[in-house]
Amino acid sequence: MADRPKTLKILLYACLVATVLLLGFYGTKFYSNYLTNQVSQEQQAINFQESLQAANEEISQLKAESQQVAEESKNQISALEERISEEENFQMDISPITASDLNKYLSAVVQINCENSSGSGVLWSNFGDLLLITNEHVVTQPIFNQTKNEYYCIGWAYALKGYAEGLFTVNPYESWSFNDFTDIAIMTTEHLGSNMELNKLEELNFLEISDTRLCPNVMEIGSPVALVGYPAFGEKSVAYGDTEGTQSFRITTDGIISGHDTSVNFTDSAPYPNYFVSAKIDSGNSGGIAFSKDKDGICVLGVPTWLTVGNYETQGLVQNMQNIIY
Repeated sequence: MADRPKTLKILLYACLVATVLLLGFYGTKFYSNYLTNQVSQEQQAINFQESLQAANEEISQLKAESQQVAEESKNQISALEERISEEENFQMDISPITASDLNKYLSAVVQINCENSSGSGVLWSNFGDLLLITNEHVVTQPIFNQTKNEYYCIGWAYALKGYAEGLFTVNPYESWSFNDFTDIAIMTTEHLGSNMELNKLEELNFLEISDTRLCPNVMEIGSPVALVGYPAFGEKSVAYGDTEGTQSFRITTDGIISGHDTSVNFTDSAPYPNYFVSAKIDSGNSGGIAFSKDKDGICVLGVPTWLTVGNYETQGLVQNMQNIIY
């Protein structure tokens, strides 16, 4: 029995040693885990700071880009507003061409009849001579008078009320032009004789159109336009007793300058663009007159010349008067 306390003591020591070893093992493992967790948390904190810094830098960059876009958009909006304001002011400054603007010119626009062609023309005063201006292609097929052995085309002038006031002839073979690069024929007029009842050209108000200023070299797109002439759609069948025939009527159509035709600018002799116009135009308008209007009032734009036929629409073209007399 004497050895029992000793054995117990040994067991207690063994248990104590085992406890210490166990505590040391788990303490070491816990501390290792603690250190690992601490390093992981610090790394996570570093990663978070780096992500936060990257996010702040991206936000700053986006702000700078958005400010730049906003500034560009602001400039674009300002430019558009300025353009709209200019166009509105342009339209406000220029009123449409009115009846009172045109009435004093109408009787100077005449009808031309040749052998197999017809069109329009304009009476024009040149230092006392009464001239006719028309398109050259209108008078390429004149009438031949075998008795007198001469060629001529007949001109009909109408007063404002529409009845004939003047009858005259022109000789296309004695025509000339200011500019050979334009489709223009200028001819002197001849009365058909003092016994002709419709021989009253002097009473027509052609001096007004001759004294009216020419439009500037290049008119703005969108400027108002009025065409005067004898188009085919203004022709009507009429009967005088047992005689049937046709009568052409002077027609005015309006629109705007819809574009510039720069294809004519192949020479220094015709440096200015012709004009595409939205005004209704037809065969027969050729050789008539086109007016426009700017801040200084009505002006002579040019001479209607021909049609461009598209798939669904026709486009009228006016020769620039500045090229015609250049």
